Amino acid sequence: MNRSYHTNKYLPGILLFALLFCMAGEVVAKGGIRDRTDEMVKTLTGLQRVDVRLEDHENLVREIFSNNRTRRKAESRITEFLLSEGNHAGKRWLFNALKKTATPAALEYMAEMLTHEESASLALMALEDIPGSNVNRLLKSAFPGASPEIQFGILNVLGLRRDGNSVEFLAGKMRDQNRQLAHAAMSALGKTGTPEAIKILTEAIPSAVPRDRPVLLEALAESAEQLVSGNQPDLAFDLYNTILDANPPETIALAAVKGKMETTSGNPAGILKEHLRTAQAALRYRLVRLTKILPASFRSGQEFLQLPGISDDEKMQLITIFAERNDQSIHEDVTGLIRHENREIRETAIKALSRIGGVEDVPLLVELALTGSTREQEIARNALYTLRGRDIDSFLVQKVSGMEGEPAAEYIKAIGERDIQGADEVLIKTAKSRNGETRMESYKALGKVAGPENLDRIVEMLLVAENPRERQQLEKTLYQVAARSGEKYAPSEVIIGYLNQASESENRSSLIAVLGNIKNPGDMEVLAAYLDTEDKEVRLSAVRALSDWPDAGPLEHFKKILRETEDPQLKALSLKGYTQVILNDNDLSGEKKVEELQSGMSQAGKDYERKLVISALGKVPCIKSLSLLIDEMAEPGGYKPELEAAILNMIPELMENEKEKTLSELKRITSYSDNEEILEWLE
Repeated sequence: MNRSYHTNKYLPGILLFALLFCMAGEVVAKGGIRDRTDEMVKTLTGLQRVDVRLEDHENLVREIFSNNRTRRKAESRITEFLLSEGNHAGKRWLFNALKKTATPAALEYMAEMLTHEESASLALMALEDIPGSNVNRLLKSAFPGASPEIQFGILNVLGLRRDGNSVEFLAGKMRDQNRQLAHAAMSALGKTGTPEAIKILTEAIPSAVPRDRPVLLEALAESAEQLVSGNQPDLAFDLYNTILDANPPETIALAAVKGKMETTSGNPAGILKEHLRTAQAALRYRLVRLTKILPASFRSGQEFLQLPGISDDEKMQLITIFAERNDQSIHEDVTGLIRHENREIRETAIKALSRIGGVEDVPLLVELALTGSTREQEIARNALYTLRGRDIDSFLVQKVSGMEGEPAAEYIKAIGERDIQGADEVLIKTAKSRNGETRMESYKALGKVAGPENLDRIVEMLLVAENPRERQQLEKTLYQVAARSGEKYAPSEVIIGYLNQASESENRSSLIAVLGNIKNPGDMEVLAAYLDTEDKEVRLSAVRALSDWPDAGPLEHFKKILRETEDPQLKALSLKGYTQVILNDNDLSGEKKVEELQSGMSQAGKDYERKLVISALGKVPCIKSLSLLIDEMAEPGGYKPELEAAILNMIPELMENEKEKTLSELKRITSYSDNEEILEWLE
């Protein structure tokens, strides 16, 4: 017998054995597809997030759906998982994996899942972005077996995919007895935006019933947008005209006019004016806003204001829009409306002048600031302060020279608010006006624009001021001017020089008050020298000036007054200053502050004075302060409410930093207080 015959006889058996051996080896090495699918499903069942990398499982999905043979091995287990309740994150991950795989088997499987309510939405989301005509075919095939909700979704997705081969399918659904489904088909055709789809929608308009017409027109508007994005503005322009010829609802008409303006090769302003002339009132009011999208070069807003039939409300819109565009063409119309009988129009016109006004409008705005209603005065002043241009500044400064009375005060106020540098000289002159209001506004403006080189002249004004109100303003002005030096400590030499020469009590008190506001460290002893003067008003002024010093430098001076004085007013004022400078000094420890305040407590006599120190102790959150306040509560007296308030003020911070010690101290308070807020901290 031939030897080769024997070899061939056993060859099939050998090959079968080898195949079985290899398959067994694969099972041992990796596990079978069914086993690995079970492992994957277990993982996906417990998944909490979608954005996780599960590379082995992604590879498994790719392997399963590489062909129908492997798909059959795992499909039932995967379907069981997808149709189960819950596990949303795991299901989304699986559909994302199928989307990445995108093999014919994977696409067919996802299309089949469109007919199952539990998985349809996720399947549709996954299919939406996968390119290729095969997906379109599968979507259409799945449509009859899908739920109504998913049918809407399929139509929408087909539209978004803009597939020309789907147009006939979508057009067929326009005739569906379910009009909601028919409307979805119309919208989908609009999204498709192909010439055939546009033709079908356009031809349907004449015979459309009223409830279908808005949907058709909105779909055509969507198609026009597709044409614009496809760089076909001429076709889009024609389509917008088609929409407008069909008398669309306001919202669609507005979008169509806007579309025409953006796609025209001609004049967009002319298009807008044309539609404003013919539009009904409700639409016209909305069309007015489209002036915002006119080209930046358009500067003929007056043409819109003078259109026939424009209402007052529309005029206000137009004025506001064109003023924001700095369109000077509306200037004459705006100034003509300043006297309009309608208050809102008057206010709108005044606001517009702040944008488009010029030098010639300043006198009018000043007049309105003086004679208009309260609101008009406010708007006019704001316009005066914000008009742009140095010529405005020059005009204001020039105009105010030699002027008196209320108009002068308005011009001066504008100089200050506009911070016009170089206006010092004219303000020094107007500050000597015979008119009190002119002087007052000049002082205020000097405080905003004058430099330290003018300190001596402003001091001289203060020294001759007779009106208490003007004197108080000049004190403020002096401080503002000194503070404008830009140095770490404002210059005070000029003020000290005048103080040393001043003889009148009132003048010395004013200059001391200014030094107290400046708070130059080198001036403390200058002020302290006036604590011993026999002139009580000057002495009180010095105490006030040192009472808010930024550190405890004046402390010893206050202690001396508290030890020696019998004057109740001086004592109370000094004790207030004593507690305040202790609190102001950041370099003093909490314990040192409490020690000094405890000393002040011994000097306090009247109720007001003791309450002052108690309040100060409440602003020093440390155990020593808490302990002292609780000790005070143990003493007989009528300060319990103040002590409780001081303790409550410091408890939160103490509990955060020294909880155990704070609780220990608070336990003592139960013998003296039943304050519920305090006791809550002990619970």
